[in-house]
Amino acid sequence: MFERWYILDVGAHTFRLYDMKEDQMIRFPACYSVSEGKVEKVGKEAMQYVYKDQRKYKVHYPLEDGFLMHDLGILVHEGLKRAHAHERLMKPSLLVLVPFSLPESEREKWNDILLSQGVKKVRFITMIDLGEKDLESQFFISVGHTICEMAIFIQGNCVIRKSIPFAGKQVGEAIQMCVAKKTNCLISYEDANALMVTASSLFSEHKSGVLNAAAFDRYQKFVNVQIQSNDLWPCFLEVEKQIAWWAKSLFETIPLPAQEKIASHGVRLMGGLAPLFGLSHLLSESLGCLVVCSRDPEYDMLKKAKEYL
Repeated sequence: MFERWYILDVGAHTFRLYDMKEDQMIRFPACYSVSEGKVEKVGKEAMQYVYKDQRKYKVHYPLEDGFLMHDLGILVHEGLKRAHAHERLMKPSLLVLVPFSLPESEREKWNDILLSQGVKKVRFITMIDLGEKDLESQFFISVGHTICEMAIFIQGNCVIRKSIPFAGKQVGEAIQMCVAKKTNCLISYEDANALMVTASSLFSEHKSGVLNAAAFDRYQKFVNVQIQSNDLWPCFLEVEKQIAWWAKSLFETIPLPAQEKIASHGVRLMGGLAPLFGLSHLLSESLGCLVVCSRDPEYDMLKKAKEYL
C-alpha cells in the first residue's frame, strides 16, 4: 500500500520503465554518448554521436545479454527522471525483468547500481517466474535484441528452458556484412538496425524497395549507400532458422500429450523482436502448431509482470 512500484526492463537495445500507477511507459534507446569521460546525451539524442569523430566520441550500450558492459546507472537515472519518480511522495521501488540465465553475482551488481539511484526496493523477476505463476502447459519464446529465451511449462512447472544468442543483433550484423559486400562500404550498427526494421515492415506489406543508409567508404568518408530490401532477406532467414531449430528441439523433448495441450492454444511469442517478418511463420511451420504473437509483444512481459506483482 505504501510503495510505488515501477517495472524496469532494460535490454541491449531499448530501455523501458513502466509506471503502473500512472499506466505510463518511458521508452528510449539504451545508450548514451561520452566525450572525454563526460556523458553528453542519453537515448535517441546520443545516437547522433555515431557519426562524429570516433576518436573523441563514443556511444555506449551498457548491457549485453543482461551483463553489465558500461554504467547502467546513467540510463536508470534518466528513466526515473523522465518518469518524475523522485518528485513523488514515496521513493520508487523496482521490479526488474532480467534473463533467467543471469547469474546471482551479476544481479548483485544490478542491485547495487539501482539502489545507488535512490531506489527504495529492488526485486528481480524472470520469464520462468512468470510462467510458473500460471498452472497451465505452455511454451514461451521471448526474442530480444541479443538473446532469445525459451521455456516450456507443464502444469505450471518449468520442465525445460534454453537461452540462445540468436536474435536481432545477429540480423543486424548480417545486414552490415551484406551491405559491405554489395557496396564496399561499412554502415554503423544503428543503421543496420534501422534497415532491419524498415525491411521487415516492407516484407510484411509484401513490398520491396530501395533503402538508404549513411556509410563509411574505403577512405573513411561518409557517403550515402543504397540497397534493395530483398537483398536483406537472407540476413533474416538464417537467424530465424536457428531460433526455429532450437524451438523444435525443445518441443520434441516433452511428452506427446503435453505437446498436444500446448498446441491446442498456441505457442506464445514475445519480446521486442517478436514481430520480425517471417519468424512466427517459420516457428509455426517447425513446431506444427499455432504461434501466437500479440499486437504488442514488446509489452507482454511487462503486463505479465504487473499481474505477478
